This record gives sequence, structure tokens and C-alpha cells, in this order.
Amino acid sequence: MLVCLRSLRRLEGVSTTHGLRQHRALGGLAQHFIRDTSTAWSYESAAKVPGIDPTTLSASDKVASGILAGLLLPSPRISQVFLYNARGSDLYEQIVQQEEYYLPRAEVALQQAHIASIAAHQSASALVAPVASQVVIELGAGAGHKTMPLLDHLAREATLTTYVPIDISSSALDENSQFFADHFEGRPEIQIRPHVGGHEECMLRAASIPGRRIYLFMGSSLGNFDDEEILELFDLVSKLMLSGDRFLLGLDRAHGAAKAEKKILAAYNDAAGITAEFTLNALLHVNELAGLNFSVHGWRHVAEYDRASSTIQTYVEAVGPQTVLDAQGRTVRSFKSGERIFMEQSRKFNTAGILHLSEAAGLALTRQWMSDDYMIVELRKDLFKQWLARSKWIFKDLVGDEGLLRRPIALRNPYAFYLGHCAAFADIKVLQMLGSAQGDF
Repeated sequence: MLVCLRSLRRLEGVSTTHGLRQHRALGGLAQHFIRDTSTAWSYESAAKVPGIDPTTLSASDKVASGILAGLLLPSPRISQVFLYNARGSDLYEQIVQQEEYYLPRAEVALQQAHIASIAAHQSASALVAPVASQVVIELGAGAGHKTMPLLDHLAREATLTTYVPIDISSSALDENSQFFADHFEGRPEIQIRPHVGGHEECMLRAASIPGRRIYLFMGSSLGNFDDEEILELFDLVSKLMLSGDRFLLGLDRAHGAAKAEKKILAAYNDAAGITAEFTLNALLHVNELAGLNFSVHGWRHVAEYDRASSTIQTYVEAVGPQTVLDAQGRTVRSFKSGERIFMEQSRKFNTAGILHLSEAAGLALTRQWMSDDYMIVELRKDLFKQWLARSKWIFKDLVGDEGLLRRPIALRNPYAFYLGHCAAFADIKVLQMLGSAQGDF
């Protein structure tokens, strides 16, 4: 289970096992986030309430106020974070067992079919000798059951491999650690160092572990992010990556000639109704956290596929007029029959889309493995862009325009020669290493 960076920051300090800590009574503070007949209150209005400093709110109060703020938006929403409590996690485990929910099986099948190639550092035509140490950092690792076979193959690429599973759920990482211990018993060359928390803070800590790094973000979790959040994540990984590091992503493919739209839609509308129960359980969860009175009988699960964006969009829709009250019986918001609250999205990807997003963060798509339903892609630091940026820094920022106009050779074009000079020569050296360029440069 992995949630977006921005959501994790909002929930900083809230303890979690399968979900979030239950919210204690909001008391008098709640009224400053609730609309009444005389004043339109908002989340921001808390800063204007005499005697209240929003920076001193407890973690549980911040969570509750965030829920209320989301419900008061022009297009109301409940964060996907709240899909997961103990009951939500149990329901999700049932979802992945449903026949319609093809994603986990598709990822496992694709990984098994190409596991040696995926684990290998570079393509089969340009293998790199094993290194002394490597660090495998998995974001949203959960229990890690699907990771162990890949980790077993990755471990052949180094003398010492340190596996760093990252998750907000401590119980999931406990299970991960036990599964790791059982799978790699008697294998001292593979170690585990679990990190509980948001992936940004944990990735920064993991960056101190020596060795070549491989980042894993599997399970199509990237589909829960919008473009801004994807770029935020990619930019963070890009800044932490060094030459030789890899970033492996598991992605659900968009509809197309080989994959029917109805197959994607069915995955989020299973016949047994487990996904519907999972979505509606979030209403009970926010009731506990924010003292609300959502009734699951007054709402229904709706999951639709938007072809233009290749995205499943999930809502709860009011079945008849609904009024949401707080613990003191005050109206938070009234909904007309058919009005919706946005819950989460699940984006589907193609090569062009992921290429566009990765390039914007200075990452290059270097390899990919595909089936009709699923794709695994490898991203690396775009060294040419990195070198080009360094060239600009040297010849534009340090040397400057005046220095560029000095001609040590009269026939040389000063600008054309210097701009990109380092990047071009470095690129040629890389091509030489890969066997694609000849000559002595």
C-alpha cells in the first residue's frame, strides 16, 4: 500500500498500523471547519480563529480538519489514504484475489517471463560485472511477497545486497521482514533494513547506505498519482540517483488493440462487490476520524473509465438526498441524489506517456518489458541532459559570454564549439562503452 507524497505530508505524525490512528473528539475546534447558517467556514479559516494556532494542532485534529476541508471543496473529495484501515486492508487483499482484478497476476507473469533480463544491470549485450554492494529500495513494499523472486535475481548483481522496503504500515513491514527471513535463510549476502514512514524521508535515509541503487515501485501504484505528483516523485528519485542507478516501475497498460476497455472497467467493478465494499468502507473510516455520520446505505460505489485520460475514476454517489453531520449534529454538507465525492483514480499508461513524464524529470527510459495487459519499465538518470547542464554551468555561468567570444583559433565558431562540448564528448564515450561508436575520441 502506497499513497502520494502530498497525502503523506498532510498526515505526518499520525501513527499507522493498517491505517490511521482513530481520531479523538475535535471538541470546540470542529466548529471552525463546519459551515453553519451564519458563516461559511473553511479549512483556512482556522488561522483566523482567535486563540487557535493551526501549527499547534494535534495530528488527529489535522487529519480531521483535512477530511472536512476535502468535503467542503466545490468538487468534494476524500483522500485515498482513508481507504486503508484494518478493514480496508483486509478487503483489498480480497480484491486482488478476484478473477476480474488481473493486475497482480499480470505483473507476476511478466516478471517471471523476463526476470533474468529485468534483474540484469544493462541489456544482455552489455552486461556489467557484479559490484561490491547494491541497495534495493522498494517504495510501498507492503508484505513483499511478489518482490522476493526478483530480489533473488537482483542479488546476483552484487557481492552484498541490502533490501530496503519502505511502507507507512509497520505491520506490513513486519510481515515483509518475516517473509524475507524465511526466503533468504542462510544467505548472509542479502540483508534487510525496513524503513517505516513516508517514502521521501525514508529514501533520504536509505541514500546513506553505500552501494549502487535500484529503486522499485511496482504494483501499478503510480496510477494513483496525478502528473504533478508523478513529477514530484520522479524528480526526487532523479536527484538521489547516481550514474548506474536504476528505477524499475510496474505499470498497468492503457486500453488499445490488445487490451479491451471493458477488461479494465471490470477490474474495478467485480461481480462479488468487494471493491464496492472497499470504497464504502472509507466512509466509515472518516466517520471514526472526524466524528461524521456517513451511512454506507446512502451511498454507492461508482468506478468509470475515462478513455481520454486512460484513467479509472472512483466515486461514492449519493443514493437520494444525504446530509453529513458532525459529532455535535451540525451540518457539514448536504448532497443531492446523484452527487458524487471523488475517492481515487487509477491511471493506465503507455510508452509515450511514461516517456514524456520521465524526460521532464531528467530520467531516460532505457528498457521496457510488455505484455498485453502490463508493462515494466526501467528509468535511469539522463546523463546527456546532466552533462549538458554541466556544460552550460561551465561555459555560460563560469566562463560567460565574454569568455566564449575569445577565439584561440580564428576559424572556430566560439559559441557552436563550446556549447554542448562536454556533453557531446561524454555521449560519444558512452557509445564507445556500449559498442555503438568507433574511433579514438
